Formats: sequence, structure tokens, C-alpha cells
Amino acid sequence: SSNTTYPPYNIEKTDDDAYRISIAVAGFSENDLTVEAKESALVVSARKSETKDVKSYLHRGIATRSFERKLCTRLMRFSA
Repeated sequence: SSNTTYPPYNIEKTDDDAYRISIAVAGFSENDLTVEAKESALVVSARKSETKDVKSYLHRGIATRSFERKLCTRLMRFSA
């Protein structure tokens, strides 16, 4: 089953037609993330690198599960 609330995100209106999207992706590096504009959606996905984790954790509470989050952009205009 897909979890439609992970990862959490904010969409902030910063000007009349400007927006900032913040997504909580703790545990992922920039290389683990993909951001694509598809049709009328911004698609953010992540896959953790297949490198072996050599760290020794006493507690590991930061999720690093793969995800794909689609955000509807019909009402927003984006510029590069």
C-alpha cells in the first residue's frame, strides 16, 4: 500500500505567482533525489543508493524508504 503522506511537504506562496515547495527528505542525499515536471505535476522521487551502510546506529529513526510524490501544478507557474 502506498503512503500518501510521506514525505511531508509545504507549498508556500512567496509572491503573486511565485511558490516555494519544501519537502522533508532527511536521510537522502541530493544524488538520491529526482525532480521532474510531468504533464501538470511536479514529481519528486527518491531511491537510496545501494551502498552498504557501515554506520553503527544505537537508534535509527530517520526513514530512508523510497518514495514518489506527485504535486499538482495546474494552478502554479514555474520558471527555471
